[in-house]
Amino acid sequence: MNVVSLTGNVAIGPGYPCLVIAEAGVNHNGDLGRALEMVAAAADAGADAVKFQTFKTENIITRTAPKAQYHIETTGDDEYQSWFDLLKSQELTEDMHVAIQTRCLELGIIFMSTPYDTGSVDLLDRLDVVAFKVASTDANNISLLEYIAGKGRPMILSTAMTDIQELEASVAAIRARGHRDLVIMQCTGDYPSRDTDANLKRCLDSEQRTREQLNKNWSTFPAADRIKCVKSQTFSPTYSELATCLEMKRDLANGAKPVDAVPQRK
Repeated sequence: MNVVSLTGNVAIGPGYPCLVIAEAGVNHNGDLGRALEMVAAAADAGADAVKFQTFKTENIITRTAPKAQYHIETTGDDEYQSWFDLLKSQELTEDMHVAIQTRCLELGIIFMSTPYDTGSVDLLDRLDVVAFKVASTDANNISLLEYIAGKGRPMILSTAMTDIQELEASVAAIRARGHRDLVIMQCTGDYPSRDTDANLKRCLDSEQRTREQLNKNWSTFPAADRIKCVKSQTFSPTYSELATCLEMKRDLANGAKPVDAVPQRK
């Protein structure tokens, strides 16, 4: 299993503690102040990194694309607000990215973001991010994967709703660009996911089927009272991504903090 280095003293792989990333996503709703609060909450909770999402709405969906059911349940139907307008309200400008990254540096937490289009890849590359995180929605988006791989930075690939054949094809495309610093995540596309649906053994199958020594990692969107360090009889994870919001600090402080998942720096 390979070691993927992110910074001078932080890496993913054998011999390094589990890297915990707080998923801020778009929960800031386009509000920079709220985004900065989320950075502080993640840092206070002991996360190693906090991750946002970078996109230009017009580059990823059409103006008439319908909302998913869970969007309708939480934000109203398309007549109230279209999915396009919802996403547009959640975009972060380049200046906002810079401000968030600066706060991360001040608080000693790694800044990360998921790009959804090539322009967003370029933006994050200009910001010199430590790695590119690829969403499950783009796990088989070969052209985007190739573009990201061409930047030469570590890649973290989520795989919810991706079958093993699609995963093999994606890994092959990334490797064909000469890219080697790849982390594959076993993900469950359910919010919140149940422990019984985690299917952690797929990590072992993915490692064998891709013919690469890949890190075994887990991404989840747990209910607030189930945030915990990943403990599995199948493997010891090297990376864990936990979805979060501003309540994360409170939830982790109430006995749920993944104490032995917090890295001891090397």
